[in-house]
Amino acid sequence: RAAFDAAYPGIKREAGRAWWRIRELDARLEEIAVRLRALPGDAPRTDRQKLQVQWLSLAGEIGHYVGDMSQPLHCTENYDGQETGQKGLHAFYEDKVVDELYPELTVLALTIARAGQRADRARSKNMSVLQVVRRLTEGSRADLATILRLDKTLGRTDMAKAKRAYKDQIARRLAAGGLALAELWSRRLGWRYDGEKFYDFLTQPEYVVPPGPAPAR
Repeated sequence: RAAFDAAYPGIKREAGRAWWRIRELDARLEEIAVRLRALPGDAPRTDRQKLQVQWLSLAGEIGHYVGDMSQPLHCTENYDGQETGQKGLHAFYEDKVVDELYPELTVLALTIARAGQRADRARSKNMSVLQVVRRLTEGSRADLATILRLDKTLGRTDMAKAKRAYKDQIARRLAAGGLALAELWSRRLGWRYDGEKFYDFLTQPEYVVPPGPAPAR
């Protein structure tokens, strides 16, 4: 953070750091992708797998931040409705309603994403990473007023009404986040994937002595 603040003094801390964190992770993802592309076909499998797990882990981290930017309440200081007398909105909207809509929500979001994929790729292909994420964030912010209005109008006791009211809006934001993430990931592919099952343990946990008397020797 200190390095970022020194490099970009004009960006206020209240603005958050998600956009630039995504760009930072994307740059690291590209470095690994370049190394994977450069590996010869006869490179040791362990070399390829070591880089693959780094790529997959970073891609997952990017997905976390991109997903955050697709959620309208993550793009405002009024993230829990606390500034408009609607405290608790975040958990209700993101957890309770989404859980109630599962699994139909995943099918709807995927359908919307697939329908818009070609057009989204055409719009995004010449955008920078920050431009892709900014467009996603602006779409999320555009839904804030609707979410606040629905919460005040419907309350949180009639889940059937809440599901009907929020379903399409949540599905659109999930689809938008998925398309933005697909765009970023697709730029860092082009290397041969070794699909052979493998494991990579980043840490070695300490041995936990089981309770009870020591086993007889």
